[in-house]
Amino acid sequence: NSLIPSYEVDTIANLLKSHGIQDFCIRWGHETLVQGNRSPKKPWKIVQKIVTQEPNDKPLDVQINLSNKAISMIQNHPTQEHESAPFHIVIDPLTGHLATNNFIAAFVFAEDCITARAYATAFMAKSFLTASSIV
Repeated sequence: NSLIPSYEVDTIANLLKSHGIQDFCIRWGHETLVQGNRSPKKPWKIVQKIVTQEPNDKPLDVQINLSNKAISMIQNHPTQEHESAPFHIVIDPLTGHLATNNFIAAFVFAEDCITARAYATAFMAKSFLTASSIV
């Protein structure tokens, strides 16, 4: 089900493009797709908040300038102290158990959201060495 928001973002983007809209930003949770620019010659500014697993850590804000790309972000699910924060659970397809890794989050850029999300999910299900060899 992690691909559903990505599919929706891509579908909305295709609809906007079919109506001749050239500059837009679609954001659904941790999925973002931008086309064109925010204003003449200024890219879209995307901010993603990352909640770490340490209870005393403040959330991290990652700021990205983006034009004509999609980005997907998945973060490791937080501990009980961060119940109010959004989280994702990634299942390792080889074992059927929760994926364990030492990533805080995976950010993937692609031409469309569904591709970005598929890779981000795959990276979170792998070790750092395996994920970096895919990259």
